[in-house]
Amino acid sequence: MLKSFIDKLFPALARRRRLMELAADPAEFVQRRTEELAKRTQSGELLFACPACGFKTLEETCGYDICQICGWEDDPSALWNPEEVSGPNNETLVNWQRRVLEGLPPEVTEVKQIVRDPAWRPITEKDLHFAPEWRKQEREMPAKLKEDFPPQYWKWKK
Repeated sequence: MLKSFIDKLFPALARRRRLMELAADPAEFVQRRTEELAKRTQSGELLFACPACGFKTLEETCGYDICQICGWEDDPSALWNPEEVSGPNNETLVNWQRRVLEGLPPEVTEVKQIVRDPAWRPITEKDLHFAPEWRKQEREMPAKLKEDFPPQYWKWKK
């Protein structure tokens, strides 16, 4: 599984970041990147939770970063449409998350010194029911209400 993850992650990172001088060995690059994220986590630097696994691996929210833990590309359309296939991921957020949680259940709070956001939780049926209604109203919502309903479902104040 790690090999297929690395095979997907490496070219995607190179394309997204337009990095021309990545390590010759994709596994070496992933190892270095994971160590870098662990150091940043330990130093208290602000990183954001991956919507699929909850680990703090993203530079920004909805910024198309790729999670070093589960390989999910943070596509904002997947947050608003968690049951629809996301372009870059070729799978729904719901299915990806279920697969990830089989190997990394919510009780696991740290992997390779990278922590899971304590506020993150797996997506629920209630979230799935609420998301379409939120999408319809999002453009007309006042700023205060938008603060209560950011695209990350685990931050919704219901």
